[in-house]
Order: sequence, then C-alpha cells, then structure tokens
Amino acid sequence: MVDIVVNGSTFNVEKRGRSNGEIELVVNGKPVVVNRVSSFAADSSTQLLRIGQRLLLCKVADQLSEDSIVTWINDKRLLVELSTGQEADSRERASLVNTGPISVEAPMAGRIVDVRVSLGKEVQEGQSLIILEAMKMENEIAAPRNGRVQEVYVHVGSVVKTGDKLLVLD
Repeated sequence: MVDIVVNGSTFNVEKRGRSNGEIELVVNGKPVVVNRVSSFAADSSTQLLRIGQRLLLCKVADQLSEDSIVTWINDKRLLVELSTGQEADSRERASLVNTGPISVEAPMAGRIVDVRVSLGKEVQEGQSLIILEAMKMENEIAAPRNGRVQEVYVHVGSVVKTGDKLLVLD
C-alpha cells in the first residue's frame, strides 16, 4: 500500500493484481479496475484508460522529482506525489495547478453530438461541456475546473481527432 497525494487530497492505494491489460486496485478501501486502451496512446507519456464506463486521457506533463509529477487527466492539471509524510508548500502546489486559460481537447476521435455550453458561459468543475460519440458510445467531456468559456471550436456534427481543441476555459 502507498499513499498518493493528488492536489492536496490523500488516497491510500493498493495494487491487487494485473492481467490482460487490467490493473486491479483498491483506492481508499474501494476496488477499482483500470483498463489500458493502448490503441489510442499517442506516445509513451500519454495513456487512454477506462475505469468503468469513463475514459480518461492521461498525459504526464512534467516530472518534478522522483516522487512528484504534474499530469493532465482529461484536461485537468494535477500534481501527483507519493506521500513522504511531509506536505508540499501550498503556494508551490497552487502555482502548478489550475492557472491561466485551459484548452479542453478531444480524448479520442469521434463526432460531436451535443455542445452544452456557449461562449462566455460560466461553468463549474465537473459540469458537462460536450458529448463526443466514439466507438458507438457517448462520452461526456466535463469541465476540468471552474471558469468561463473563452472559445468554442466545435459544433454538433463536427468530426474531431484525438487532441483536437474543443474549447478554451479561462
């Protein structure tokens, strides 16, 4: 078992097993199965993962130290640290996450079936922004943080590739 700190929140994680591209974890006492979808991986620092019905595009942005990285998960910037029992300086953590405009990109190729926001609209973290149909499944693209919609690059019927800009939040 190991404690992992994500943006200041601590999670106790235990790896139970691994087979056929699946990783079985226990996170804070709850079982979680993570499937790697390798056919969408853009490079070795980018992985497309499936947890239940959710798809997560995970990109390592910066290796800060042996025990600390900055990563993007579905366009949400996160500071991930192995817990050493010492808290990182909160000002340093705040400077690494959720600052400035953020581009929300397509986690996979597909067709836009719904755009739920418009230019200038205030959104809350986790709010549904866009519905992307891929592999006969509708995937919700959620706001990575609170903000205002600064740009919208797609409309219903748009066909996008992995990494295409969908919108920008400021």
